[in-house]
Amino acid sequence: MIARIWTGATRAADADAYQEYMQEVALPGYANVTRNRAVLMLRRARDDDRTEFTMVTVWTGSTASSHSPAQILIEPCSTPATSGSS
Repeated sequence: MIARIWTGATRAADADAYQEYMQEVALPGYANVTRNRAVLMLRRARDDDRTEFTMVTVWTGSTASSHSPAQILIEPCSTPATSGSS
């Protein structure tokens, strides 16, 4: 098994919308990929008006090394919070 870790941050004001997007789109997307065994999203408020998100995914077999997160999510899209619209 291989665990992959990705960390990124949003403005604190956008954190709830980003978390909602990840729960509705990204987490189910990972869960539907062959050989994915687990997905975990962590959230942490920082002292600089940013909120940090860490995704941990657990993989078995060749999928663990042959797919990047961008390939797994296939199509990038924006949330209202990240695209600047309301």
